[in-house]
Amino acid sequence: MPVGSGVIVAVWYCTKYPRHNQSIPVLCGSHTGQRNPVTFGLDTGRPMPYLIAMTADEQKTTLPALKIGIAFLGFICLAILFYILREGMDLLIPFVIAVFIYIILNPLMSLLEKWRFPRWLVMVIAMAVTIIVVFLMSQVVYRGVASFTGGLSQYENRFGLIGQQLGEVFGISPEVLSGDKSITEDPKISGFLGGTTVTDLIRTLLTSLNKLVSNSVLVFIFLLLILLGRNRLTNKLQAALGPSMSVTVSNIMGSIRLNVQKYLVIKTLVSFATAGLVMISCWIFGLDFILVWGILAFFFNFIPSIGSIIATILPTMFAYVQFESGAAVFWLGMSILVVQFTVGNLVEPKLMGKSIDLSPLLIMFSLIFWGAIWGIIGMFLSVPITAIIKIIFENIRPLRPISILMGAEVREETAAAA
Repeated sequence: MPVGSGVIVAVWYCTKYPRHNQSIPVLCGSHTGQRNPVTFGLDTGRPMPYLIAMTADEQKTTLPALKIGIAFLGFICLAILFYILREGMDLLIPFVIAVFIYIILNPLMSLLEKWRFPRWLVMVIAMAVTIIVVFLMSQVVYRGVASFTGGLSQYENRFGLIGQQLGEVFGISPEVLSGDKSITEDPKISGFLGGTTVTDLIRTLLTSLNKLVSNSVLVFIFLLLILLGRNRLTNKLQAALGPSMSVTVSNIMGSIRLNVQKYLVIKTLVSFATAGLVMISCWIFGLDFILVWGILAFFFNFIPSIGSIIATILPTMFAYVQFESGAAVFWLGMSILVVQFTVGNLVEPKLMGKSIDLSPLLIMFSLIFWGAIWGIIGMFLSVPITAIIKIIFENIRPLRPISILMGAEVREETAAAA
């Protein structure tokens, strides 16, 4: 019953005072009958009517119930949010990507507006730059995949020899390895695939490609809508939240934009540098399909922690297929590992500074969480999304201790404010 009353009071407070971002004043006392104003939550200095009047005896039962009720509401909100993120991923992922593209394009648009370009021309240039970059990247990926699939035939004998060795280790039947028997007819593989046929796999692949194209169209639509409302958000915030609260929200959004923008720009440049160095290493050792390994190094560099590991293992594994010399495989893997370690642990932290101040453990958990919700796209977006959450928590006083725990280091000004 006390928990239920706490939930009712919390809901009533949120509906009666939806625009007050401050604490809940409570009348309580040191002994029965004495009532003094006490608050918990945010102290913004604004006058606010007393919501609850209670004695010291009433405080012992009602205040804990109120806190439990608020915590229960928070748990319900988190469950609803998780459901929305999971079920609405087809719309949310393109929207989030469009927002990040807008953040990257914002300096260019601000510069063009400073040069007194018309607003419509700024939008056209921004959309044109986005389409050209996406088109060029898709062409590079297409050429890399085409060259890879077209050149694999020359390694059929080598693949067959390695396949026989792996078949002996894992117990796969020789008929499957020789091609006389379908891969889905092998009992172990069919058990792993759950009865999925090759036709089902191809259909799933085509469906995924179709979804990818559809998402690209949605990204451009969302980006266009964001650009159309770009200069109207400030006025809308002032009308909806009032002057003081709109300034606070604008400052939070500005901090998010600057930090995420710096992260995305530096991460993109570092990924290009990593891809170039990996391609040079592969070229020196004579590894085929250097464009493919460069593309993989570029994209996997956006996935924290495990991305660089995957981008190192894949070309090393193919080197084992191409080269018969174990020394060449070893030194190629070591050269790529040195590139990944140097760029990822020495160069990138220096350039990033404290723009993305996240705990390494939190980065790993966010990678797993967003990967479980949104797949590989969630892994790419895990760090900037988590950084946005941390910035929001920093500017909400009751949540500021959580933002401190999310950081890699304790900042003196943040700790003092908490």
